[in-house]
Amino acid sequence: MLPDFLALPGIDPALLAAGLGLMLALPVSLLGAWVWSSLRAGPEQALTPQAIEQMARDRREPDIGQQVNQSFDRLVERTGLEITSPAAIGLMLLSGLAFALVATLVQEDWIYSPVGFFVGIIAALVSLAALQSRWRESIRRELPDALHLAARSVRAGLNLDQTIGVLGAQAPSALSREFGLVARRMSLGVPMEQALRLSALKVRVPDFDLLAAGLALHRRVGGDVSALLVRLATSARERHLARGQFRASTALGRTSAVFLALGGPILLLLNRSSQPESFARFVESSAGQSALGVAIALEVIGLVWIALILRHED
Repeated sequence: MLPDFLALPGIDPALLAAGLGLMLALPVSLLGAWVWSSLRAGPEQALTPQAIEQMARDRREPDIGQQVNQSFDRLVERTGLEITSPAAIGLMLLSGLAFALVATLVQEDWIYSPVGFFVGIIAALVSLAALQSRWRESIRRELPDALHLAARSVRAGLNLDQTIGVLGAQAPSALSREFGLVARRMSLGVPMEQALRLSALKVRVPDFDLLAAGLALHRRVGGDVSALLVRLATSARERHLARGQFRASTALGRTSAVFLALGGPILLLLNRSSQPESFARFVESSAGQSALGVAIALEVIGLVWIALILRHED
């Protein structure tokens, strides 16, 4: 029985009590994710060349479980939020519970809470993917200027180790954090080639891979490193411009794909709002449920197909 001051007109007390329980579950889920992250966090392993080679080997030959874990870990790492994977899972639970609470209170029916929870989880994943895309785009955009800064630093008489430190302090925001991590690894005794390769495994941008490979080659055979950095900067800028032209030329197709994907759900919602009784009979009938299941399956297949068509390699 709820206290009188919590009673709201037009809302079932049991429904309101369930909503309050969900609201209390939101901070509890985040607290649980933080505790889990703290318990799992142990002493950091030394970043030896053997450890880095093992990490690269695990990334090349993972099993299915490792592929899922690594994909999610990389997704969280590339958002730029500097949070751990358990914390991201806690945020996803928070989003799912919030959407479930809103769906339950708005519709005043428990049947919508799983749907709201699923939508909240998907919304959190889409948000993480959007943040990852923005972070990688900032890396591509800022890398040519950072490479020109590195070339000027080398011409000024700095060695490569000092140049990495300059990039960590003066490069644009997204790259400054990555080069700062490289500089800290080098200060702990990790060779520059291995430190750059470890960052390249995280960034997964072709121009950053070329930078790591080029500097590693320079360490072995020598050469004019400033000219190498200038050529890498020119190549990165041209690649970024070509990517922009590609996105501009496919903008119409991507926009059409979005509208095609949203057309079915929007029509379904319009039919539900304009003819609720007919929609209820359709959903309650076995034939309607079968047709709805087939429509959802075809919608998912169409989304995957369009994503594969519009996908392009970096």
